[in-house]
Amino acid sequence: MTSIRSSKTVAIGILSAAVAILIICGAAQAAPVPPKPTRPQLAKGSDNTKTITAQLPTGRETLIVSSTRAVGTRARSTQAWPASDPTTIWTLSSRVIVSSTNPDPLTLSIKDQGLLLAPLAFTARWPVPYYTIDTASVEAAIALADRLRSIPGVQESYVDATSPRQDRSVPTDPLVPSQWHLINPANPLADLNIEPAWAAGYIGTGVTVGVLEGGWNIGHTDLSTKYALDASQPGEDFGNHATSVAGIIGAAANNALGGTGIAHGASLSRLYYGDDTATAEAFAFRNDLNAIKSNSWGPSDIGRAWTMSDLQRQALTDAATTGRDGKGTVIVWAAGNGRTINNDRVDYDPWASHPWVIAVGAVGHTDTLGTFSEPGSSVMVVAPSRRTLSGPGDLGIVTTTDASTYTTSFGGTSAAAPMVAGVVALMLQANANLSVRDVMHILINTARRCDPANASWFINGAGRWTSDDYGFGAVDAGAATATAANWQSVPNVQAWTSPSQTVGMLVPDNAPASSGGGVASTILVPRRLIAERAIVRLTLPHAAIGQLRITLTSPQGTVSRLATPRSDNSANRYLSYMFTSLRSWGEATNGTWTLRASDEAAGTDGTFDSWQIEFLGTPLSRLADWNQDSAVDLLDLLAFLNDWTDGAADANADELVDLLDLLGFLDVWLAELGT
Repeated sequence: MTSIRSSKTVAIGILSAAVAILIICGAAQAAPVPPKPTRPQLAKGSDNTKTITAQLPTGRETLIVSSTRAVGTRARSTQAWPASDPTTIWTLSSRVIVSSTNPDPLTLSIKDQGLLLAPLAFTARWPVPYYTIDTASVEAAIALADRLRSIPGVQESYVDATSPRQDRSVPTDPLVPSQWHLINPANPLADLNIEPAWAAGYIGTGVTVGVLEGGWNIGHTDLSTKYALDASQPGEDFGNHATSVAGIIGAAANNALGGTGIAHGASLSRLYYGDDTATAEAFAFRNDLNAIKSNSWGPSDIGRAWTMSDLQRQALTDAATTGRDGKGTVIVWAAGNGRTINNDRVDYDPWASHPWVIAVGAVGHTDTLGTFSEPGSSVMVVAPSRRTLSGPGDLGIVTTTDASTYTTSFGGTSAAAPMVAGVVALMLQANANLSVRDVMHILINTARRCDPANASWFINGAGRWTSDDYGFGAVDAGAATATAANWQSVPNVQAWTSPSQTVGMLVPDNAPASSGGGVASTILVPRRLIAERAIVRLTLPHAAIGQLRITLTSPQGTVSRLATPRSDNSANRYLSYMFTSLRSWGEATNGTWTLRASDEAAGTDGTFDSWQIEFLGTPLSRLADWNQDSAVDLLDLLAFLNDWTDGAADANADELVDLLDLLGFLDVWLAELGT
């Protein structure tokens, strides 16, 4: 009792001194207004082609096409990507996608052309719904999309298109008759640790996993009994790649055919990607039935910073936050195979780095990183795959392919993603009440630190091992299902977003960060959440973005690498560009966050215009334990006072740091002191 009274006396003395240094924070400056889009330009190119500039799902693109008078056409970028590479090819349609708060002016504006405005049903309950308009040609769609943007209430208007994409595996090696990813006799640590989960009865029963890409063969002899018709989109197309993905997740067991799937008790649905509308519809399709959606595809792994349409982004967010009766559909994504191709990173892929997506890298049978597996601040976990894409003597993944056959050479992050999807199916059988965030927490908390001697590992400000290569480690099915069975759901997510910070600073040409070059901007975050994801929106015009290095540093000193130098001569791709980092998972968000940009090659400079930071996380479970050491004592008050005097202690979440925060905290702290 004496020590508590003494602490109260000290606290009252500190309070008197603290009130005298109350800081009044100024209002943040408003975000810059983006320029109005220009009309599309059609110009004659060489060899009977045209160069067009059009608004597409990913933004304004300049492309080379042979004709725009058809209802669909293929096009390639004017950027210096390999013209012969099919994964750099766009397919443009004659359909316009438009979002508007008021459809009436739209209907009137197209009535005289005999066109119809069709609502996208799955967007009907969104604050700003989307509509489609089918025109007679690509050229007509380009012109109409630009014209509609001037109509009041229109938020977006663009030509529906299929962006460049590629499957993320290259199965080329000889057959190896062993599913080592399930049980690895040569290196027992380097597998999924699936046996404890199966022994506990977890095989995915009652869970439906959607395989979202070009379609898998529902007639394959090892998959035909797994097809979930009601959860599947109509369509007949299928390919070997998707069939291999489906087999990893849910190939049948105990039928004397081939191997077995991780979740061989689960059902599998067939979902189709396509143009912007079709892909968004697949994200939105039957999320009441599809508990998980596995994606082993993405934009070309060439080091380019890609963008995603708001239609697809919102459909992904909606699936992950409202699916399964509000618990969310778990979205799993292959992190990409471009590590050695122009230093590609998952950070440049807005699908895999989406804040509500689980991005999965790859480890080989030796428990070391796949040579192709992309690093990034948004990599969450890794899972088994081939160690290389086509190396001799390398163990591939045994799974289904074709109509009734098998491959032993499947790989890439295409194989790693369905591994995690299968493990999540086991987790959801163990506990059907898990939310998407519960699944993320469990995967991170139970991940195994593979290849521990690797130099990429570091301890973040929350005391958690993490890595750009391995995320938080290799997925452990046994530990994940055991934890899931008794898991108490995390509190509802809380979000905090800063005002847009205007910077307006020149990024000096050829001034590397390693030599002290570059420019930095800080944002003081007053709200104390326990971080899960940090989301940066950056506007930095630059004529060759591959020259830039961009890092985010937390108040605890954790550095997230958002972009690194590479051979990407794209201009002005970082305009309201979104980066997502998981590297500060578990850290407190309040304090000063620093974004630094440096130009690391000669040729051109840029301007750091503005940035904004958003956090998704949970509140403190116990406000009085400010320093999160599980004890309430004088150290908590000292820590709070330090943050409060810095303007980083908005304890009552009213967006102000003032005397009310100090008095409120002191009241709670005194009530819990010594507990």
